[in-house]
Amino acid sequence: MSGTQSEVMSLCAIGSGKDLNPLTEQLSTLRRQVEELTKLDAELSAKLKEHEAIDAQALMQELHHRENYCQGLAVRCDKLRNDLQELRKLELALQAKLAPFWNVLALLDPRQRRYRRELETHKKRYREQEQALVRLDCDWQRARLELEQVRSRWESYQNFDVGAHKQRLVEVREQLDEKKAQLNHLERRWRRVQVRLAGVLEEISHCRQELGQVLENLRIAQCWEDRLLRASTPREKAQIHEECFKQLGNPRPRIVMRELELRRGVLERDLQKLHQRAAEIARRASRSIEKIVLDGNNLCFEGNCFIGLAALKAVVPVLAKDYELYLVFDASIRARLKTGDSKIRGEFERYAEVHVVPSRCVADETILELAGEEESTYILSNDRYADFPDKPAVRQGRIITHQIVAGKVFIPDLDISVAYR
Repeated sequence: MSGTQSEVMSLCAIGSGKDLNPLTEQLSTLRRQVEELTKLDAELSAKLKEHEAIDAQALMQELHHRENYCQGLAVRCDKLRNDLQELRKLELALQAKLAPFWNVLALLDPRQRRYRRELETHKKRYREQEQALVRLDCDWQRARLELEQVRSRWESYQNFDVGAHKQRLVEVREQLDEKKAQLNHLERRWRRVQVRLAGVLEEISHCRQELGQVLENLRIAQCWEDRLLRASTPREKAQIHEECFKQLGNPRPRIVMRELELRRGVLERDLQKLHQRAAEIARRASRSIEKIVLDGNNLCFEGNCFIGLAALKAVVPVLAKDYELYLVFDASIRARLKTGDSKIRGEFERYAEVHVVPSRCVADETILELAGEEESTYILSNDRYADFPDKPAVRQGRIITHQIVAGKVFIPDLDISVAYR
């Protein structure tokens, strides 16, 4: 495979939403955990249902019946073995009474003939009894196996701790409910990242396609250049120039290559920037935000124009649908609104915990303290809090900005746009 072909293939392998969405791996892990817990729930439920379906009395009776049956077969086997031993003794006794086979006169003796008939009869009975013992022993072995199976079922039934099993089932279902809730929440966050990435992913796709075409044209131009170097006659070179023009729009492959190399550099830089932009979008969109501390005073201005609580009244109910809110005001808000704390609190107490700092105090430290060290708590403010670089929220970049313009409140990181007038 040529270097250019390898480059095209590597470009085709990047830029997918799965690669750029940082929540995809976490989502796959959580889905697998939900599947495993669901399977475990089904297994535990099936075992409990199977246990409750067992008729203990009938099972115990079956166990006693099979024990007695096995014991009876064992007694019969022992009796047959004893009978065979007796037949063997009789056979040996009869053989002792027989004259040697070379004694011709013994063949005419009536007693010898009787002994021989009795011996044949005993041998026949011995073979029959031996075969009967083999059959009976097979029955006994099969009965023992069936007895062990029933005994195992009975022991499992007795050892089954219904209370512990039900408790385990409750624990698994609690874990499953918790994981499902986490999964639903994570899926919403994952989809939000995908939506935010959609535009830049489309740009990446177009850029990759164009870059792939540029690389392919570079390969073709190089082929024409190589053919020109090998051409031995002016006529052959003219033919190559003509074919190059038909395919690439320019008869001179070296010029085409120079232009394509320039375009390649531009596209590669664009692609790198797009990936960096996509990574930043994904990072911001994938943040886990549970609580938001709003800088109240900061949201009371459109540019330098004081707009009162209008923007907050529009955006706070929207934020409250997805986040736990804390709304903090500077002490100066009382004078600006010409009202007291209770009225300000009454406007928002359905949606947020409201706090107005004491007189001669600013809200910055209160806001930063409320944000604390929890990674899921963010501040909504255009203040950079440069005077507090040591605070965790500042150090970790847990600050979300907003824009209030043309009668609307925009919070890009949260995909919120709401009109306030």
